Amino acid sequence: MVGRIFSRRAPSERVQERIREVREKGLKILDLSVELFAPDSERLTDIPAEVFELVQLESLNLSYNQLSQVPESITSRT
Repeated sequence: MVGRIFSRRAPSERVQERIREVREKGLKILDLSVELFAPDSERLTDIPAEVFELVQLESLNLSYNQLSQVPESITSRT
């Protein structure tokens, strides 16, 4: 898949806060993983659009979420 996969629902407060921190501090690592036994309501089903705006990002952890697709373009962002 070439296009971006944007979140259909608003990211949780936890996800928004982590994205905001990475943006404001210019961090290169974003951890959006969840605990193995976390409820489904806490799991991402899509990558939030804001993630694609983090040009300095080098590492993105999406472990234990419920993503059905990851766009190829995420590995070749410019």
